[in-house]
Amino acid sequence: MHPQDIAYDVAGVLDIIEGNGLRFQCWGDNHDYYPDGIIPSAHPIRPLIEALPERQQWTAVEKLSVATGAHYFVACRPERPNIDIPFSGDAWLNYRPVQHPAFEMMSPASVQKPGEFKREGRAFKMHVAEAVLYEQANGQTAIAAMMRHPNIVKNPPDQLREFCRVFFARMWRLGHLFFLK
Repeated sequence: MHPQDIAYDVAGVLDIIEGNGLRFQCWGDNHDYYPDGIIPSAHPIRPLIEALPERQQWTAVEKLSVATGAHYFVACRPERPNIDIPFSGDAWLNYRPVQHPAFEMMSPASVQKPGEFKREGRAFKMHVAEAVLYEQANGQTAIAAMMRHPNIVKNPPDQLREFCRVFFARMWRLGHLFFLK
């Protein structure tokens, strides 16, 4: 590094943004900042990190991954509308998901086994119901309408709602889906 260069961690990035009268809007790729992307769901540290406030999750994941070479983010004027994507309440049912443009299907999902997919070198799997939801992510269709797909409706309403909430929140945290409000 050049002697004048300064390496910034998550806290440093947020301090610079807010110290200059701006508001943090989002990361360039959520995958690099949430535990979903680097910590297996069965690992004992995962629930501890997920219990932290969001900004502390970003810091913890950054410290554990040590793979972040640069931070890509969007900052905006404080008066701009917030683009938070909360998955609590009912608002998320009206979100219109959009697939990441780099999404690729490696093998389709079937009843017997999950499908294999990748995005920019990151491999992931989805079961049939998840793949059905993901395939409908066209930026036009709201989640509530996606939940009425014949291959999804078979579940009891409360279970279906929670399944979809968890799925879409995970896809957003991994950076595989974007959402229009």
